[in-house]
Order: sequence, then C-alpha cells, then structure tokens
Amino acid sequence: MQNRRKAMFMTASEIARELKVSESTVFRFATTLGYRGYPELKSALREKVYEARSVPERVHAFEPAEGEENLVRRVLRDDMENLGKALYSVDFAAVEALADKILTVRSVYCVCERSSRVLGEYLHFYLSWFLPHIHLLEPFYAVERVANLGSEDMLLGFTFNRCIQATVELLATAKKRNIVTGVVTDCISSPAARWADYVVGVPSNCISFIDSYAAPISLINALCLVVARKCPERSSKVFPVVEEMWQERQTYVTKNTFS
Repeated sequence: MQNRRKAMFMTASEIARELKVSESTVFRFATTLGYRGYPELKSALREKVYEARSVPERVHAFEPAEGEENLVRRVLRDDMENLGKALYSVDFAAVEALADKILTVRSVYCVCERSSRVLGEYLHFYLSWFLPHIHLLEPFYAVERVANLGSEDMLLGFTFNRCIQATVELLATAKKRNIVTGVVTDCISSPAARWADYVVGVPSNCISFIDSYAAPISLINALCLVVARKCPERSSKVFPVVEEMWQERQTYVTKNTFS
C-alpha cells in the first residue's frame, strides 16, 4: 500500500523478487485478502490509485483525447461497463444475509453522508413503505442516536471510493458497543468493511469529478426486492393501501389531468 503506484504495474514474479519471497507466497497473500488471485489484487490496487486522485487530477484524467467518442456515449458506456463488473463480482449470498438481518433486527439506521446520502435515502424510501423500523441517521445528532442503540439494532453504512471518515468512525463506535453493523461499499478492503458484520461490495466508478453510483443503485434495487420477497405478508398488505392513498391524494399526474 505504501508503494501501490509502483506495485500496480508489477507482475507476481517481480513482486516476489522485490520482497525476496516465493511467487506462490504472493498468490497466497492475494487469496488470503479475499481476492481470486494476484491479477484481481493488482486490479484493485489500480482502482485505489485512481480513487486517491484529487478532484483536479480526476478532471484532468477524464479530459477527452482528440477524436474521442461523444461525452454522453462515453459516460453511459463507462457506467454500463461498471454494471457488467458488478454482475460477476457481487456476492449474492452476502446480499441475502444482509436482507435477512434487516428483517430481524429491532431497528436499522442508515449512515450516509455527502454523495452517499442519495443511496441511504433511496433504500430508506422504498423499504420504509413496509418496514417502519428503517430510519435515516441525521449527521447532526448521529452520536447521540447511536448511544441509545443496542445489540438488537443495526447501523448500515454507505461509503465508496474516498471512504468518508465520519461513516467509518460511527461504524467503529457501533461495533465496539456490540451494535450490529453493515456496510455497502466498493470492495472488501474498504476501511469501513473492517468494522462491519455484514459487508456487501459493489464496484463504483469515478467519472471526472462525479462519483457514479449506477452499480450501487442497481444493487440497492436488488436488496429492496430481496427484502420484500422475504416478507410477502407485509409488502402485499401495504402496497394496495399505498396505491389507494396515492389515488386519493392525486400524487401522480394522469394523462387526463390537464385535458
């Protein structure tokens, strides 16, 4: 990690020679960290180097070369490629385990700051329809709220790329107080994952100065549906009521509204 800009271009044999160990030791090291092999570890190092770039560096790196494809097409393509990575890298069993825990704890508080806020709000918006024990943790009194939680409660964090210190600190505090912790993040080596009982990793990418959450949003869609499928008696009971209330309040504009 101290030499990742150099290491990310080195082969396993070059790393072994540099450290005076066997090449098999390098491979075992990668698998011990949870990667399928050294190439996957090296790929993660490259991603971390990119994530560590400052905003001006990101903007500069994204500057189009002469004759490059249309900007809109490029952004959509990058997000599609990231979704493709997610399809083969997300641990489906981890999603199922997190869904089970969300259903069995007394309360769930979503920890989400800065751009990650949209992810927590998105999850809360849909799950709170039929799970009233889902809450958003407001940063202004987060510590005080965590002080009132116990082992029957859960703190669920969202943080990607540049890991948000406040989120990691809250998860660490909760973990030390025996509160159940979970995190949706970009990789298992995220600093936030260290303090989480339940870790769901989904790749996210940076597009210039923007943290793109196309894949994380898709993962949250799946998580919401998995949770709903695991408690059909709750969801099937509330959905017709919600729909009726929308119609009574004219929540949505119909084709004939302005005719």
